[in-house]
Parts: sequence; C-alpha cells; structure tokens
Amino acid sequence: MTVNHLRKRWRFQFQYPWIGYLPDQYMGYMIFRRVLLHTTWIGLCFTAVLFMWLPVSFSASLIVWHLWLCIPRLMILLRLTRQRKDGMLKLSKEDVSYYIS
Repeated sequence: MTVNHLRKRWRFQFQYPWIGYLPDQYMGYMIFRRVLLHTTWIGLCFTAVLFMWLPVSFSASLIVWHLWLCIPRLMILLRLTRQRKDGMLKLSKEDVSYYIS
C-alpha cells in the first residue's frame, strides 16, 4: 500500500460523516492531517474575511457549520495523536481503519 503505483483519486463526497474533499482509497496519516488542518484554517479565515460584510449571526452560523462538518475528522486526529505517524488511513461509511506500514 505504500508504493506509489496506487492512483491517488480524491473527490468531493456527500455522505455523512465524510462530507467534503476526501480520497477514495488509502492515504497517509500525515497527508490526511495536513489536508484537514489546512482546510479547517482556510474555512475559518474565509469566514473571518466575510465577517466584515455579513451579519454577525450569519457569520457565527458559518463558523458553527464549518466546525460541525470538520468535527468527525478532528476526532480522528485526536484519537491518533499517540500512534505512529507513518500509518495509512482508509475512510469508509461505517468506520475508519488505521494501518501501520
């Protein structure tokens, strides 16, 4: 699984809890972590920029919805903090599998 011959396909998924841009197959833990943290910060910065032009209640609801959609992924990061960083993740509807390579 660690060989680069696997085609890395990413797509936008609409099935809860994995709503957003995610890979179809196995991915490295560090890549998952980096992508998740970047998308979380980009979403929060985008909302902060729009905060000047939007009503406060709408901006607050954007932040809450953004964090609500990121919470399942952030829970994975919290659960895997003490694991080895060179592992592989596989996300499915039912579970998250973590494999040590």
